Amino acid sequence: MVGPMAPMIIGERPAVSRTLVANQLMLSAATLIGAIASMLSGHIVSAPLFVTGAGVIFVLGIVAVLVPWASLPAWAAPIVPVADVVAIALLRESAPTDGFGLLWAFPAMWIGAVLALRGVGSAVRIGDRG
Repeated sequence: MVGPMAPMIIGERPAVSRTLVANQLMLSAATLIGAIASMLSGHIVSAPLFVTGAGVIFVLGIVAVLVPWASLPAWAAPIVPVADVVAIALLRESAPTDGFGLLWAFPAMWIGAVLALRGVGSAVRIGDRG
């Protein structure tokens, strides 16, 4: 007979590390495709914002792969999707007609997969204030 499971801490679940890396690499790939398309179309309004936003996402992709997430405290992993949201906002501001707002689906998927209803509820409350 199996007894009740003890609550898990985010850093102890190997799925968190896999989810974080997979989502961040997909976001990096989508950003690369979008960046190339934006540069070719000439729709970039602010090059410094564009380079900063894309650069942050690419650096976070490297960080997601190299950092041993299981050995960090539980509060460390959500830093990546929060930074992604800021970087995507910079991309969206720098090229408003190129659809970079769709990239917000990646941090949302991460929050939903890892933090479940608690994370989604928090994200909705924060987004509802804006």
